[in-house]
Amino acid sequence: MSYKDEFEVARLATRGPSIDRIRGLFDGPVTVAHNLHPPTLRPFGVGKIRIGRWIRPLLGLLYRCRRVRGTTLDPFRYGSCRQLERELIGWYEGIVSRLVSATEAGKDEAMLIRVAAAVDRIRGFEGVKEAAARRVRAEVEGELARGESASK
Repeated sequence: MSYKDEFEVARLATRGPSIDRIRGLFDGPVTVAHNLHPPTLRPFGVGKIRIGRWIRPLLGLLYRCRRVRGTTLDPFRYGSCRQLERELIGWYEGIVSRLVSATEAGKDEAMLIRVAAAVDRIRGFEGVKEAAARRVRAEVEGELARGESASK
């Protein structure tokens, strides 16, 4: 399982199309900027900010530091979204374990597939992802409860 975090955004910004290639797509002078939403500014209610080309070396450094992801050295680990993503991994592993047991018990295959696929609907950033996670978790738990009660 993977998720898009600050390290992945840095990879996409630095390993994507080169600035020269982007400029080649347009006539005349072109200014390339990144619209980023730094996690350090979120508590202050600051949304996305426009940052110029000067940020690319810093994003490259952040990308090269990706091995600290999830460790005590990860500067982003305390964010609510990162905590939710780590929690969702454990939750989904538990769901898969329950699904394996249900498959062995001969439960409704269509229901099991719906439950396994539900995690794909957890998308977005921050509040959007948190709302989707709440909704999908409730749906999955309800579906599993109905499946268990139907087999009794």
